[in-house]
Amino acid sequence: MKNAIKDESHSLSDDLFKQGEAFFGEGRCEEAKQCFLSVLEKDPCNTEALNNLGVIIYGEGNIKTAAELFLRVLSIDPYYRDATLNLTHALRMTDQLPVIEPFLRKLVQRNPQDEGIRNILDEIDLLLHQGTHKISMMPVDKLRNVDYSLRKAESIYIEISGLCNGRCLYCAQSRLREAKNFGSIISASLFERILKRLLELNIIDRSTTNSISLYIWGEPFLNPQINDILQILRKNDLYARISSNFIKSPEIESKNLPTIGVLTFSLSGFSQDSYGKIHGASLSKTLENFEHIYEKLRIHSPETLIYIAWHRYLFNESEFWDARSYFNRPGINFTPSIALLTDIYVMMDYLKGNLPENRIKQFSEDLFIEYMNEGLNYITKEFNNSYCPAWDRLAIDETGQLLLCCGMTRYDSDHVLGNIFDMSSKEIWERKQADSLCNECISSGVAHWYHDARFQNPPYPLRKKLNAE
Repeated sequence: MKNAIKDESHSLSDDLFKQGEAFFGEGRCEEAKQCFLSVLEKDPCNTEALNNLGVIIYGEGNIKTAAELFLRVLSIDPYYRDATLNLTHALRMTDQLPVIEPFLRKLVQRNPQDEGIRNILDEIDLLLHQGTHKISMMPVDKLRNVDYSLRKAESIYIEISGLCNGRCLYCAQSRLREAKNFGSIISASLFERILKRLLELNIIDRSTTNSISLYIWGEPFLNPQINDILQILRKNDLYARISSNFIKSPEIESKNLPTIGVLTFSLSGFSQDSYGKIHGASLSKTLENFEHIYEKLRIHSPETLIYIAWHRYLFNESEFWDARSYFNRPGINFTPSIALLTDIYVMMDYLKGNLPENRIKQFSEDLFIEYMNEGLNYITKEFNNSYCPAWDRLAIDETGQLLLCCGMTRYDSDHVLGNIFDMSSKEIWERKQADSLCNECISSGVAHWYHDARFQNPPYPLRKKLNAE
């Protein structure tokens, strides 16, 4: 068990906490325990005290209670590494190690170089691959049992453009286009007001949420005030996460480039036929737009993480290695995954057998549909009632409306929870938990499927021979 009692006295002003540290260092664990309990009476969400209390209770042999304390820490601060490692130890002892996986992946997302966390993920993957480990998930209700008035967001999505210039068949924008429901552009002033509101609600904790995702379903580069929005984030010491199809590339000012913490390029093919079939634009122009920003980032912000989100379709598998070779250069991470039915409504209709035959035929021609079916069947058996990461995330559309999750759009009125300016922090989290769609999404396996990369990548296609026999 990792000794997580820390010496960072500069950040721990409470005398009781200091006394608890001292007692613990002297081996007087019962007295230390009483000190930390007293701290928690005054400050129920003091993560240091909760974690340290968990360490003491673990040492007493009460592993279940210790695990619940570590879990409570992570419900407040999902990036608390010590608590994550402590919970890992506790779950390993109770044969529940895979429960920790969502929290480990959050840490790796923030720090891809964390070898210690990666090793635990490899251990979990091996257990699951061998099929010798029976997964016993903690009840969802326990994972969701948090003091909502004090809860922080693990990540925040703000749609700065409800418009999209792509023509992708398998995202929610396709459904919206068919219904002639078109989004709008957020103004920089409204974006700043939303950000200010989130800070006032104390939902943004810069120690755990240092970036804002500027997209949900739309294309962020269509917003003509993108530079103003980046400046607002920079002024508030926050980074931007941007996902773009690069069909259009704005001229981002050099001073704003370091504000982009993560830039993702969504790509559906490496030939005009494949790319045009999904995105409906010129591949050569799109690559030119990407290269323009890539070169500027390498000069002005080499720390920006760049991901190529390569969407695998049955018809573009022969282009996989050419694309990977093209992007094999400094600062770029090539991240393939099979194309998904990302529109939750379409996915649910598919699982219920409510889609017409012509659409199912199209799915079978374009998508890894059998692989998806197998994954969903496995998930419903082994991950029943599992935790959905979307509970920890906020999705706000371009008008300031809070959506149930980033799987919803502003037109899905049953799952638009209200205006962010009209809700307290407590109301925000309570309304998210109260939506019945969550239980349906989880029980069908869809929630886990969307968030677990292990089910999104069948074996890569074989490389082409370099020389003819």
